[in-house]
Amino acid sequence: VDERHEAIRDAMRERHVGSVVVVDDARIVGILTERDLIRFAAAGADTGTALVGDWMTADPDSVAPDADATSAVA
Repeated sequence: VDERHEAIRDAMRERHVGSVVVVDDARIVGILTERDLIRFAAAGADTGTALVGDWMTADPDSVAPDADATSAVA
C-alpha cells in the first residue's frame, strides 16, 4: 500500500469511521467507504497508480449540518 492509501486507511482507523469525504477546493466530490476499499482490494488494483477518484462514490448526496433527521433521510 502506498503513502496515499496508508494515509486514508490510518485516518479512518484513528477516527473510528468507515468513510472519508473527498473534497476538491472545499466542494464535496465523493465519499470513500470501507466497502469501496474492499472492492479495491478484491480487484487487485495497483495501489501505486490507482486514484481515490477511481474507487470513491462520486457526487454523494449531502445535507446541511443543521438539517433535521427527517429531512436528511428524505
